[in-house]
Amino acid sequence: MNSDRMFELAQALAEAKSRQDVPAALKVLHDDMVLENPAFGTTARGLAENEKVLSRFFASFPDYNVVLQGRANQ
Repeated sequence: MNSDRMFELAQALAEAKSRQDVPAALKVLHDDMVLENPAFGTTARGLAENEKVLSRFFASFPDYNVVLQGRANQ
């Protein structure tokens, strides 16, 4: 996967999460995705667990917003 495609996916995820659109966020994640969140001490494996985690996160942080600024691979 090239760097432009990776940034495209990161941007799509950021936009979906900013809208708190869980189904759209899940569309850009791999079926076997693992999300580790040291701040909360949680690990979510797979889309079903990540759906639950994202839904709870957005309920806790209703004003969550993501803005990507630049890229490390340029």
